[in-house]
Amino acid sequence: MRVAWLLGTWPSPTETFLAREMDALARQGIELLPFAFRPGPDGPAPGVRYRPAAGPACPRLPRRVAGVLVRGLLRKPSLGLRWLRNLPFAVWLRDRLREERCDLLHAAWCGLPAMTAWLCRQLGGPPYTVAGHAYDVFTAPEAADEALLEAEGVTVCNRAAEHALAARLPALRPRLAYNPHGIPLADWPRRTAEPVGAAVILGVGRLVEKKGFDQLVNVIPFLPRAGRPYVLRILGEGPERGKLEALARERGVNLELPGHVSEGGVRTSLEQATALVLPSRVDRRGDRDGVANVLLRGHAGSDHHGQQRGGRGHGRPNRPAHSARLQFAGYRPDEAARRRRPARAPGRRRTETSGTGL
Repeated sequence: MRVAWLLGTWPSPTETFLAREMDALARQGIELLPFAFRPGPDGPAPGVRYRPAAGPACPRLPRRVAGVLVRGLLRKPSLGLRWLRNLPFAVWLRDRLREERCDLLHAAWCGLPAMTAWLCRQLGGPPYTVAGHAYDVFTAPEAADEALLEAEGVTVCNRAAEHALAARLPALRPRLAYNPHGIPLADWPRRTAEPVGAAVILGVGRLVEKKGFDQLVNVIPFLPRAGRPYVLRILGEGPERGKLEALARERGVNLELPGHVSEGGVRTSLEQATALVLPSRVDRRGDRDGVANVLLRGHAGSDHHGQQRGGRGHGRPNRPAHSARLQFAGYRPDEAARRRRPARAPGRRRTETSGTGL
């Protein structure tokens, strides 16, 4: 089976879950052809085909496609113009998929990638599937309803997105599946001893408003210490760095911001951590987090657990990365439920059932 995988920005250091999905599918013998709108901050990745600066001329559009585009222009001109500007890319993508004899196109986001997949299909391209997450569902739904309703299947990684799409598009429910992110458990062995020395309060994520790390800095001075020294260590990078540093100085918080670290660095930090704390908030754009992916890694190594306040997601930390294979056409929610692995520890069972709250 040959599957084209349509991404937004790639490679992206903050979207390791997409890399794990692609690696797991490749190990199962599925041939993947990655396409992306733009390269990541480190430049183009080998083997990825990017949107050309100028695509081929657009053919005469089917009346139905023209109607959807006009409706988009009337509803939100800026969004309708993005759809129109993306038409040459959809034509170029259709031609490449024909040349490569792809069986399926998978849009990794239900924003502009999903809309591009729909346009490609309307112009003679292959069937497609779509994955939804958070920002592309709640804050920037950049695809027409038709793009989701006519997909072979749509998966989401959190319950909030599932409920939101089901409420918005009731006809989508039979092909809408909740498929949370997973991790390769063999790469995250349980630690054998509790850390000693200074207490390490660990946060992991981009330094952006929705992560809520400023809330974490604010509450640290109120925590009982019992005479034990501590450090608040937040792994990640982003525009809130200066704000967090200033806030830590003001509150007298011992804050470490090592920046972006590798997955191995995250593993080492989790082994050293006394507590993993994941705040969250709805930001000014309406964006939010669900249960962050790093919580899966924390559960893999320890029975101690924490969850977020402020987010609307609900995650299941018991699925390996190869669950990504269920994103393709032919997905059956009842079959997926049969395959789900049981929780492996009390902490995981608590997370499965407890909703949110520390």
